[in-house]
Amino acid sequence: MGRQTDMVLYQAEWCPYCARVRKKLTDLLLDYKVVNVPHSHAERDVAKVPDVPKGTPARDIKRAAVIGAGTMGGGITMTYVNAGIPVLLKDVDDAALQRGLATIRRNYDVTMSKGKMTAEQVEKTMALIAPTTSYDHFDEVDIVVEAVFENMD
Repeated sequence: MGRQTDMVLYQAEWCPYCARVRKKLTDLLLDYKVVNVPHSHAERDVAKVPDVPKGTPARDIKRAAVIGAGTMGGGITMTYVNAGIPVLLKDVDDAALQRGLATIRRNYDVTMSKGKMTAEQVEKTMALIAPTTSYDHFDEVDIVVEAVFENMD
């Protein structure tokens, strides 16, 4: 059996296919072994959502929210802002939020030190991240990704 993930995908309530997409993604994560699965195979299977007609237009994601500024949440946030998509990054308190932002900043500083980004590009990218400790403005995003720390003890 494949490994489970802590990341749960949500879309805004207006998306009629969210439950089906979530179920399909969950099934895929549980049914496939993550190791030795060719990337194209998994990508192809995720694109096939039961009961969604071929040709159904995809929704544009113009703004995202990520709940959890830890390792996963920071990486997900970076993926969105690297694509030019503004992100509301939420965590439980300011200290956790600042730690997450510092990690993201360090990651971009490493990228800059390798000559893959300029200081201006780093600043422009970091400016796409709106840190918050509240759910204000979550009604204005197109997708919410939950990646909070879960203490399994």
